[in-house]
Amino acid sequence: FPSHDRERTREDSDIAELAESVFNHPRYQGYLDTQELNNVLAQYEYALIAKNIARYDSINFRPALYVALDVFPLLDFRYDPDCKGIPAEIQEKITVHSHKEIKERIAYYDAHPEEKAAVMHALKEHFKFYNFRQEWKNIINQSLRLTESALAQ
Repeated sequence: FPSHDRERTREDSDIAELAESVFNHPRYQGYLDTQELNNVLAQYEYALIAKNIARYDSINFRPALYVALDVFPLLDFRYDPDCKGIPAEIQEKITVHSHKEIKERIAYYDAHPEEKAAVMHALKEHFKFYNFRQEWKNIINQSLRLTESALAQ
């Protein structure tokens, strides 16, 4: 074996051993595959997207996932304070600062379904859900150009 193959075999063995110990743990209850998880999440009407506690956390796909599943996202005020993932004009309608505000937002949107639908529409527009299948190459290329431009500065 070349040295990199031996290293890979050792890594694979370590991962297999770790996986086996997890699967055999008495508290292991199995897992949900992606479709099963989506089916569970889609049963909810609202979802809170809290900031992760990891030191180097960043925004992630959860808001887009919930919107794709027609689950109305509420954002913890610490999740995306610089509005890099979701524009400020949308965030001001879905950001919460406390458990009391979560209840208030839910009660408000339950009483105003047309406004809730308008926010979901704005999120779907922002995430380009309406035209992604037809325009995916252009959308990805535009995103790459913006990223390259930002990195060059």
